[in-house]
Amino acid sequence: MDIKRLHSCTDKQTPALIHFLPALIGLCIGIVLLPAMATGADIDSLLPTYHLLLFSKHSKQKIFIIGDSTVHRHATDYLINNAGMNCGDDNTTPPTIEGWGDELKRYAIHPENVTNNARQGASSEEYKTPPVNADVGHDRNWQVTRSLMEQADGGILLIQFGSYGNEKRLDPNWDDNDGPDWNVIEQKFKQNLVFYITKARGLGALPILVTPPDGRLDGVGSHADGFHPHTRGQFPTWIHEVGSDTGTELLDLNIKSNNEFAKYSDAVLLREFGDCHYNSGYVDRVHYEPQGAEKVAGWVKELACTQLTDRSLCAQFSTTNDKVIPEINLNGSYYVNLPAGEQFTDPGATAFDDHDGNISSNIVVHGVVHTDEAGEYPITYDVQDSHGNHAIQVTRIVRVNSGITVREDAEDGDIANWEVYDGDGNNDGEFDGLVTNIFDNEKHSQVIELNGPNGTDDGFRYYGDNDQDWNTPEESVISWCMKYSENFTVFVSAQTNNGYRIFVYQPTDNGMEITNNGARYRFSLGTDVMDGQWHTITRDLVADMYAL
Repeated sequence: MDIKRLHSCTDKQTPALIHFLPALIGLCIGIVLLPAMATGADIDSLLPTYHLLLFSKHSKQKIFIIGDSTVHRHATDYLINNAGMNCGDDNTTPPTIEGWGDELKRYAIHPENVTNNARQGASSEEYKTPPVNADVGHDRNWQVTRSLMEQADGGILLIQFGSYGNEKRLDPNWDDNDGPDWNVIEQKFKQNLVFYITKARGLGALPILVTPPDGRLDGVGSHADGFHPHTRGQFPTWIHEVGSDTGTELLDLNIKSNNEFAKYSDAVLLREFGDCHYNSGYVDRVHYEPQGAEKVAGWVKELACTQLTDRSLCAQFSTTNDKVIPEINLNGSYYVNLPAGEQFTDPGATAFDDHDGNISSNIVVHGVVHTDEAGEYPITYDVQDSHGNHAIQVTRIVRVNSGITVREDAEDGDIANWEVYDGDGNNDGEFDGLVTNIFDNEKHSQVIELNGPNGTDDGFRYYGDNDQDWNTPEESVISWCMKYSENFTVFVSAQTNNGYRIFVYQPTDNGMEITNNGARYRFSLGTDVMDGQWHTITRDLVADMYAL
């Protein structure tokens, strides 16, 4: 399968796709596809049917939490002495790292009734037995949790796991041919969740499933754009399926965290949720410093009071001691492209607080857009609730473009004006190219992906509206971003005083030449543009024409 990607370059302040009628040929690059997570035919037989237990008592109850390292984590001797872990800007010793379960008690009416017995590094299978390494918590296992629940005569059990064993669940390049059997993983993972649900109900407790929070992937960049890739594979889906099959209610922390992380830049995510790093250079974007764990625990409280039919868990949290921060959501896009001289109208934002409700009228906006001067202008939105809890600021970027016409930035999510054609010129009608609009993790934005399984037999063309050329003689500079790993050819067609001409750009070091009796101008872009990295290419068509 051959994949190429294109994107507008307005984030680099260069002209984007002006007079661009490309036929992109030679689309030969491999892509690693994530394996499809097939569901075993006998899955249903593994999931017994349960009657939903409705708890009418909303009074004081104990909360028990089991799960992995996003629920509980601490700085072990190995992390400090061997891996060299440091957190935050001050590099305090010992560093402090936590899970959301470690901070949940701050929201409880009776903090002493919250027992977080999750264990870092534990999968749904491994949690059943004590760890080999006591440094991660020898008493953090199911036997101990079960004993505590027996003594409490029930309670509420929160269950959050994001893996079955040691499979590389967060690696987007995981090759299923060398990895585990995902059908088996699905069955075993679901069996383990059913095991904890069954045991909790047998102890008279209310089980509640929790989907694991997303990781904060690197590459978000200096600005957010409202998109964040999912990092937990099929596990959140499987948790939903177990909840449905067993009548178990669920807190969707995965979707909640993904939506929240998408609002913020790299710098904000590191500051607000955690910046723990190691001697190897690795930055931990999965776990939290205390300020991050506190925010995620606040989301758990919010979800308990908004997503669950049974109010038992919600009733354990304080409604007067408000510590949950409000949330801001932008109206419209995180980026606004504005021609120079045009007036900017702010689409605004909304704000919601779990205690105060809609507090959009309290939002304070910072920033000024100078529409007469090209550049990027940040507009920042801030709000606090009645108890002084400040939201994490959300920023919109307004790009004032001077003399730039954006033809395609992919942010509309569609593939309008693109077409596939027979690129080898033999008119045999055999072409299977595919144009898609996808989210690119590295670019952290929508991009156009060109898939040419037949190599040079497939070409791709981008037209103006209604399949018409652009009649813009005053625009002679064209710029685009592309990521290719093998040979390609870009054609740009233009009408000149001497007739119709085609500008040809290729990844070679052969210089430039005129071919086809003067009808084609051929230029070299250098071979480094085939290194599989994003490159910005800018060409002045008039200058190119006179250079020959």
